[in-house]
Amino acid sequence: MPQDITAESGVIATLINNPQMYLSYDFLKPNHFFNDEYKTLYWAITELYNSGIDKIDKYNLVVKIGETKSTQKMIDKVGGDSFLDTQLDNALYLSRNTEEEYKVIARKIVECAFRRDTFNQMENYKRDILNTENNLNELNSKIINSFDTLAERFVAGEKITLFKDKIDRIIAEIEEDQKRSIDGIIGMKTKWDILSDVIRYEDGDLYLFAARRKAGKSLLLLEEGIDKASQGLKVIMTSTEMNDKKEMLRILSVISGIPIDDIKAGNIDGHDNGRQKYNNAIHFLKNADFTRIYDTNWTTEKLMINLKANKHKLGGCDIIMHDYIKDTESKDSSAKYNELGRWANFLKNDIAGGFEVPVLSAVQLNRSYEIADSDNLERYASAGIKWIPKTKEEMIEDGFECGNHKMVVFFSRDGGTHENEDYFDFYLDGRKNKTNLRIIQAKEQHQDIEPDFMQD
Repeated sequence: MPQDITAESGVIATLINNPQMYLSYDFLKPNHFFNDEYKTLYWAITELYNSGIDKIDKYNLVVKIGETKSTQKMIDKVGGDSFLDTQLDNALYLSRNTEEEYKVIARKIVECAFRRDTFNQMENYKRDILNTENNLNELNSKIINSFDTLAERFVAGEKITLFKDKIDRIIAEIEEDQKRSIDGIIGMKTKWDILSDVIRYEDGDLYLFAARRKAGKSLLLLEEGIDKASQGLKVIMTSTEMNDKKEMLRILSVISGIPIDDIKAGNIDGHDNGRQKYNNAIHFLKNADFTRIYDTNWTTEKLMINLKANKHKLGGCDIIMHDYIKDTESKDSSAKYNELGRWANFLKNDIAGGFEVPVLSAVQLNRSYEIADSDNLERYASAGIKWIPKTKEEMIEDGFECGNHKMVVFFSRDGGTHENEDYFDFYLDGRKNKTNLRIIQAKEQHQDIEPDFMQD
């Protein structure tokens, strides 16, 4: 029968070293393995990981395998402790190092399982086919249904459901959304009330904040992340911009109100209730369902597996922030634009759609305050918001109470966009040695803003 013992041992070796790798191809199931000992080990490792144990050693394997007589008997049959020792030793040199290498051998196991199941199905029908007394229509229907089930299990990867069979579930979700909508608008509010008048974050959608280099993109996403975590939501942030230590200083400053430089210098008690605010910020971070992942070179595959692993650790996910969409490799402008569009597509369809949560990200504005390949980005995002410092003339004309920055909703699929160079008024104090970095809705708006809505 079709089998690949090299692939099966390779999967086990990889997962012993890095159990979260299984999330990159979680379609692979224990019953896809041909060899019972590897089937048992795969089951044990994934069960351990799903229960929060990511150290795969002999002790943990022995405990998990010993939970049932059937799994214990299976390992005892191939040598018990000596078999486990051999697998742990083999993991040092049989393990695959990349997600793509792992997927290749995992798919090979599934392919062999498909061939075996297909062969067995055909064997089951040989006698029925040769029996001329069987009704031909019934036999034909039986065979077709049988192979349709195989296609669902191995090709589609899940049971196929007709749209009409989903209606009750979809209607229940819509009615649940209606219950959560206090003000008649569906979706998660933004941190800032004035922006929430035109934009709400909805599951499966991508939202883009656009700003110049070093002008507040990361801070916008961070403030939203902290705001959502403070509401009890499960938040995952990914970043290429700051390592954990530098970002921790910024987070503590945003939450506590103590300037970054004072936190770095230990000048905490010099602020009103500074020590209590500082300790409260640390307590919040330790207890909130908020996590952050830093990597200087994200790939789509690396991002996917890390998000899956962190969602698993958090016990779910309500919103994702990715800081930010960029292409640092391509020198050709056309290639760079294509890469930005590819990332937007991935964040919208694979991440927002796959995880069924809102995704917030950011892009960089050029000197003219435009976005490279904006048409491509707008194709995938549900809304785009520019974050721009006001000119001196704008600040004088608007008045001090209207702040020093502006938000411009330059596109929105829901219809709430700014026209005729209008904007929302905000305040950013970037003097980090004077106060904490925060983005605040201005006390006054320069005029009554009524964005144009496209409604039936």
